[in-house]
Amino acid sequence: RTEGAHVSLGTLKRVLPIFQERSIDTGLLAEGVGSLQDYFTGEGYFDAKVTYNMTPSSDGTGQTIVYQVTRGPRSRFTRIELQGHKYFDARTILERMSLTPASFLGSHRGRFSIALLDRDVQSIQELYRSNGFRDVKIVPRVIRGDRGKSQDLAVTLKIDEGRQILVGELELSGVDLKLVD
Repeated sequence: RTEGAHVSLGTLKRVLPIFQERSIDTGLLAEGVGSLQDYFTGEGYFDAKVTYNMTPSSDGTGQTIVYQVTRGPRSRFTRIELQGHKYFDARTILERMSLTPASFLGSHRGRFSIALLDRDVQSIQELYRSNGFRDVKIVPRVIRGDRGKSQDLAVTLKIDEGRQILVGELELSGVDLKLVD
């Protein structure tokens, strides 16, 4: 069961791996923490925190598992702003991101979490590094209360591309480069 926020039994059965696996171990319980946090993030509670504890049942024949939920305020992820990018256009960068701003046809709250933001920053850094920008730096900034609306959230990514390192010359030694017909 959950405390701190109501979650229907059907949702718990769908979200928690202990129901699919029909067993209990600390790995599955910890995975359940992440699954419930993802569930609440999808509902717009981007700061949701989940923990669990196990206690012996009152009759002594089993365990009771309680997931403690702290939802935090409900928010809406409204936009991503890119600054400092020159080598890649915004579309190329944005298509590598998991963060999704709210939209009329898509998610009404958007998709946001700090973990997703961290993964997106790493993905963009790898894009730059694989194109010769080995000193690229990306500084994310989360803006709460975006554009004067307390429930809105935005992200700014400040990209310092650094210098691009290109291969000027390549020399192979000890290799026979005879062409085969």
